[in-house]
Amino acid sequence: MDSTSTAGLVVAAVVVVVAFVVTVVLAQAVARARAESVRLRDELAALTECIERLAETDRIRREAPLVQPDTVVALPDEYVITDAGNGRRIGDIPLSRRTMALTMGEPLVKVAAFSSGVGRALREETRAHIGYQVRREMKQRRRQRRHVRRRDP
Repeated sequence: MDSTSTAGLVVAAVVVVVAFVVTVVLAQAVARARAESVRLRDELAALTECIERLAETDRIRREAPLVQPDTVVALPDEYVITDAGNGRRIGDIPLSRRTMALTMGEPLVKVAAFSSGVGRALREETRAHIGYQVRREMKQRRRQRRHVRRRDP
């Protein structure tokens, strides 16, 4: 055999090996893609089922009556924790007042709590205290940096 035929055989062998490696890599990639596709289909099916359940729940809620007079809790004129109702029944309080209390009660409490917190945060003494704390931390960090610089020349 001459050197050109040997070189040709070597090149052909290398091409065959490279083709085999590429084929194996591509086969693995296709297998991974198929597995991912199956996983995504399963996940999509689960999400679709969840959306359908949520839509059904939403439909049931929309069809349900908004106010059921027998289940509404009566609110006294004054809010006292120890008040046992004083013999009042649910029907003693007008429906409009009950509806107003149910719809506005929680948001009003949230607004009151938020505005109280904002007012407290904006007070001069609170801002001064926060400024004091920040200055103190900055001084402490400067001291630590100086200490580290002195120790590690």
